Amino acid sequence: KRRVAPATVNGWVRVLQALVASYYADNGLGPSPLTRIRALREPSRRKDDPNTLAPDLLPVVLDKFEQLYPQKRCQAKIAAFIAAFIAGAT
Repeated sequence: KRRVAPATVNGWVRVLQALVASYYADNGLGPSPLTRIRALREPSRRKDDPNTLAPDLLPVVLDKFEQLYPQKRCQAKIAAFIAAFIAGAT
């Protein structure tokens, strides 16, 4: 059985919270109940191992992905947006 890292779960929860909050706001339903969900505790990462892609490398990765898989361009853009959103870059 495969375990999912706390950081992965926290990322999924942040995306879900944003989507539900947007829905609630658009429909005048008040605050989203998902705002009460607390993040899981994540182990500290060493400073020399941030486990992130530097922002200036994202266009390079996307360009290469589009060269290799031009039929998947839309999926790559959506994945990049979600990755940036989770990382707090948007």
